[in-house]
Amino acid sequence: MLLRVGTHRDVVMENEFVSETIKEKPVNTKKLARRTFFVSIMAVVFGLVACITFLVLEPVISNILYPEEIKQVEIPDQQEEVEPAKLLTEKEAEKEMAEAAKEAAISAIEDAQANDDAAVSGIEAYNALYEQLYEVSKESSVSIVQVTGVSVETDWFLDTVESEKHVAGLIIADNGQQLLILADASGMPDVNQLSVTFYDGTVASAALLSQDEQTGLGIYTVLRGDLSLDTRAGLAYAKLGVSVGEGIVGKPMIAIGSPNGDFGSMCYGMITSVGTTLKLADATYRVLCSDVYGGNNMSGVFINTKGEVIAIMTNSCTKNAGGQLICAIGISALKPLIEKLSNNEELCYAGIYGMDVTQSAHFELGVPYGGYVTYVEPESPAMNMGVIKGDVITKMNGKDITTFWDYQNGLSQMKPGDTLTLSIYRYSAGQYVEIPLQGIVQTKEKQ
Repeated sequence: MLLRVGTHRDVVMENEFVSETIKEKPVNTKKLARRTFFVSIMAVVFGLVACITFLVLEPVISNILYPEEIKQVEIPDQQEEVEPAKLLTEKEAEKEMAEAAKEAAISAIEDAQANDDAAVSGIEAYNALYEQLYEVSKESSVSIVQVTGVSVETDWFLDTVESEKHVAGLIIADNGQQLLILADASGMPDVNQLSVTFYDGTVASAALLSQDEQTGLGIYTVLRGDLSLDTRAGLAYAKLGVSVGEGIVGKPMIAIGSPNGDFGSMCYGMITSVGTTLKLADATYRVLCSDVYGGNNMSGVFINTKGEVIAIMTNSCTKNAGGQLICAIGISALKPLIEKLSNNEELCYAGIYGMDVTQSAHFELGVPYGGYVTYVEPESPAMNMGVIKGDVITKMNGKDITTFWDYQNGLSQMKPGDTLTLSIYRYSAGQYVEIPLQGIVQTKEKQ
């Protein structure tokens, strides 16, 4: 440390300085007013930005601090999630919040422009919108994995040739020993080796637990012990949303997984229609169509702006919709199937294709409400029971059936070997006559 030794001259000068009278600098009122006004405007802008940031980040922080524990594989069906009164209340609340945010933003912009402040740029708003969409897709992508199947074949020269096939999968749940991954398994038949690549690049061996031959969806498993603690700590389970309701058309969507055929690709667009249906034996699924063009071997899911999965891409859905516009099966009707596959339970089969009875058919033609049978597969349990095309299912195991979904959901709760009791209305001699039928449901493989 340096010490300064003062001289007599320094002491004198210091005493003289102290004895001087210090005059206060005059206040510039105009400059002070401008500065105060500028600080006030910045405070309003900062408050608005802070509110928006809190609304966006609060769910993310809550999920990190208080993650949901999945104790068992249980997928709630759409009736448990969709309540008209609740949906109406949420819709009104969202509308009020949107109007309030819009008014606050307009007020802030008008104040800034009135005081010659920097006007809000349309390009900046556009970029901010896409940054928010990217953050939603980035957060949801942690639950997306790549399932790889390796096939080993022998060519004409008896040389061994390996080929790889890939599909995007979705982490659904954890049964305590294994991670359960939902993916379209139809594109990987007869593979010799399976593996899964996770968000951080970790690759682990996998196995196919179960598969639905109609939709092609299957459940792949990965042992928890094959993953490091760091990888498991960063995992996220998919949040399944709702794909029913007329309000879904025109809403924004994000396609993640492999919508362009390359894993990790993503596309932004909106739901353009839900009029197409995928009609299968004992099941009818809603197809959500978008305005996004996909590539060959597309796979993955649709998510909404909350990061919830609302639809799953499958080969069966793509072939049914036709063209290159990306379409996917709505998640709501798939939930009972996903639960069955996740628990490795056998799927019941009766062999009935059907649809809902419309209001016009009911009032103009007198067709009773129920599940209208459009086709019955030959040699199926339904055909052996006596069900024919044109029948209307009105009761199933003592419960009323008003739509084909009621029949589909009821069958999903049964087990192969159970007795199926139906009450059907059949058109005969100018009127519909009620006929009771009974039979045993089986699995498709046993037919």
